[in-house]
Amino acid sequence: MTVDEQIQRAKAYSDFLAEEYLKTDNLFAEELIVEEIHRLNLKIEQLEKAREEIT
Repeated sequence: MTVDEQIQRAKAYSDFLAEEYLKTDNLFAEELIVEEIHRLNLKIEQLEKAREEIT
């Protein structure tokens, strides 16, 4: 899987989680979703930096 594909996949999953966050009334689930979105955003930043170094 290329770096671009990994970035797109992480962004799609982050978008999905954001939609799920809006649907839930469970505070514990909301906290987990926010943590996962944060983790994904950090991963996306790392991948984008790696892509810049490659090009």
